[in-house]
Amino acid sequence: MKNMIKKLEIKNFEPHKHTVLEFGPGLNVIHGRSNNGKSATLRALELAAYGVWAAGENKKSGIHGPVRIGEKFVEVFVESSRGSVYSKRGSKGINEWKIKDSKGGDLELTNPGSGSIPQAQEVLGLKSVDVAGQSIRFNWSDQRDKHFLIDEVEEKSSSPSFVAAILDEVGGLSGCEDLVRSLASDKSSSEQQMRQSAEEVESFNEDLKEYENIDKELESINKAESLLDESEKNKTKSKQALEKLKLLIEIDEKLKKFCNLKKEILAYP
Repeated sequence: MKNMIKKLEIKNFEPHKHTVLEFGPGLNVIHGRSNNGKSATLRALELAAYGVWAAGENKKSGIHGPVRIGEKFVEVFVESSRGSVYSKRGSKGINEWKIKDSKGGDLELTNPGSGSIPQAQEVLGLKSVDVAGQSIRFNWSDQRDKHFLIDEVEEKSSSPSFVAAILDEVGGLSGCEDLVRSLASDKSSSEQQMRQSAEEVESFNEDLKEYENIDKELESINKAESLLDESEKNKTKSKQALEKLKLLIEIDEKLKKFCNLKKEILAYP
């Protein structure tokens, strides 16, 4: 079962003399005219949960803080499903807290310091949350603040970039921004690689210009090889013809010797 605030009782806080509000499950709406104490009920919850006193002071009674004029103390009581928180500030400026926690027992604090009451936050279910690397809480003080629902960080105004980071994380856009940055980086890297590739292609095209007439040169080489083959064939034929000529000369010489021998034989008495 989720923890929920069931009852809020306010005494002498800003316009409230004595106000009791009881809340039911689900959505509860406080409505009314301006300056009737609607925002003051939120500031009373802020006081009980975080120990934050809204701006303002009652100089006549010497009490600093949002104490109703003419009164000397403030009391805020909040009851939740888990327990209750009672806070009081008297005429001597002493802040007192009494916390009853069904899971952790009772606790009494004196002047705990602004924003440093985690036990009260646990009981009331109003814990601070970590968003974008910072611990923040809902801003109960004034819906007219510059950054509605986003409290100041370390008592300094939230920068626009920090507010954007919170809204991005709450809206689930922080991952998208990381993806966009990653894609932008990849795009830059790809563009650089494309430029390098274009330069390499241009350099390669320049080198290819030296081989523009390669087809003609290859044709000439093919012709030269063909002529060389023909020359080799003719050389072989010439060699064979030379061999035949030598043979014919030998035969001719032998015939001449035979003819001379025949004449000599015939002329012999």
